[in-house]
Amino acid sequence: MVYDEGFNIDTQEWTFFAFSKYSPNISKNGKTSFKSKCYQTCVGWYANKQKNLWGCYYATKKNVNINSEFVVHNNVLQVLEPTEITRKEVKNKNSIQNYKFNNNEKYTSNLNRKEKDSELNRSIVNTINEMTKYNEANSQLNINTKNEKIEEFTLSDLIPKTNKSQNEMDDSSQITNSILDLQPDYSNFLELNIKENLQSQNKLMSRISLTFGFKNHMKYIQRLNKLEKSWNADLNHNFKDMTILEMNKFAGIPKSANRIRFKQVNNMINLGEENKDYLKNYPENFDWRKYLRSAGSQGNCGSCYAYSTTRMTEARLLIKYNHKQNLSVQHNLDCAFYNQGCSGGYPFLVMKFASQFEMIPEECKPYIEMNGKCNDSCNKEKLDFIYKLNNYKYVGGSYGQCNENYMMEELYNNGPLVVSFEPDYNFMLYKTGIYHSISEDSWKKTGAEKPEWQKVDHSVLLVGWGVDSQTKEKYWLVQNTWGPFWGEQGYFRIKRGSDELGIESICESADPIIIDNKTKKELTVEEYNNLISNKSQKNVHNEQKKLEVKGESIFSFLTDS
Repeated sequence: MVYDEGFNIDTQEWTFFAFSKYSPNISKNGKTSFKSKCYQTCVGWYANKQKNLWGCYYATKKNVNINSEFVVHNNVLQVLEPTEITRKEVKNKNSIQNYKFNNNEKYTSNLNRKEKDSELNRSIVNTINEMTKYNEANSQLNINTKNEKIEEFTLSDLIPKTNKSQNEMDDSSQITNSILDLQPDYSNFLELNIKENLQSQNKLMSRISLTFGFKNHMKYIQRLNKLEKSWNADLNHNFKDMTILEMNKFAGIPKSANRIRFKQVNNMINLGEENKDYLKNYPENFDWRKYLRSAGSQGNCGSCYAYSTTRMTEARLLIKYNHKQNLSVQHNLDCAFYNQGCSGGYPFLVMKFASQFEMIPEECKPYIEMNGKCNDSCNKEKLDFIYKLNNYKYVGGSYGQCNENYMMEELYNNGPLVVSFEPDYNFMLYKTGIYHSISEDSWKKTGAEKPEWQKVDHSVLLVGWGVDSQTKEKYWLVQNTWGPFWGEQGYFRIKRGSDELGIESICESADPIIIDNKTKKELTVEEYNNLISNKSQKNVHNEQKKLEVKGESIFSFLTDS
């Protein structure tokens, strides 16, 4: 499975790849969503293992009755499109409804009057406390672009409603009135406490609406940096003139649904007491930075997937062969037809392309931050070496099955690997420290609700791990693709062991291969070293011969004169 969008199938003789078929659905508000048709594929590609026979194909699941909405298979109706609960619905279900009395609840005459007073009194106090928290929050939070009214509660809302006349009021209403009448000081104290809390909160922080059009990021950053957290924020020069919407588009490939979370069955997925010894096999701090170039910048091209995969290959070539070569990101954008160039793609498919075709040196096809033409490059036949990837894979065995242990093992034994995660608005503002998401309560303290933000996928290069010397917090060390002036010189640290922003879910790697371009042979490390050694000796011999010829010419000149 290639992410949640396609299938890659390898047999002994053939390899097949295709995306799942889908259809767009435009809603009334103009937003486009996509419905997967898991019983069909788009037109895909197949090739034999020798890579000399190619073709196109599409596939349909057998014995399936199809209509536009559902698939019926073996008399079982399967809905293909998941439903989504909106933020407003969640807020209504988890907040407002829980704070209201059940109006059908009756205080029966079987209860002792004192017990009834006590029960209702506790209910009022508990509900006022919850209502206070809710109104405090909503007084500060509102990013609703439709200007919908946010419901608030007053003390009178807590009294159960009745359709009876004043003379016909039931026992529960009389109890309610008696409590409010007999305890004026108590209720006044509660109302006063509510007002004081709201006033102090309003003085502390004015409201910020983090809508898609918001761009006063420094105002929000100043508040963000006052929170207790293990990282600090700042505004990178790349984002200073961007709105939240523009930053959102820059961050990665938009997602139409939540990332699939598979049930993980491996006994090493969750680190319990029995697995702590496993981590003792590795150093507390470890990274491959000395094998990497400084962080590059993808610019205004959605090339993070190609950038990170190319940088992974460069580092692994140096680790495996001691061969230093800058590789072309642009070649992967223009020629790897499985992906969509600057419109986005997947590291797994870059690796698949590199296993079937090649990677080439950067000087042969430099990066231009836009889509180009595949044939617009140097003459590849004149290159000494070209490069391929073998054994491309998802770390953990399949899509979605990665975890902290597998990542450390692959990273330590073979070099940097590509990871994909879901950056949020706060992450875009990261400057230094160990990044982690902030809690709902922390959002409220900034005077802002969570911003308008569409989930995206962003691919980066995992290069190491560590433990903070003071806080003992575990982290991953990652190279980003937003240039050397973002974050910690182009890198960031992020909380390790908790799948922060999904960074421990999708991890990919591959083994680099050097191809002798004259013989078209894949070179082992030993063969490469012998070839380089022979070339060096030949070059030395040629230089000596040149010096000898030059010396003979000088001697002949002196003799003649």
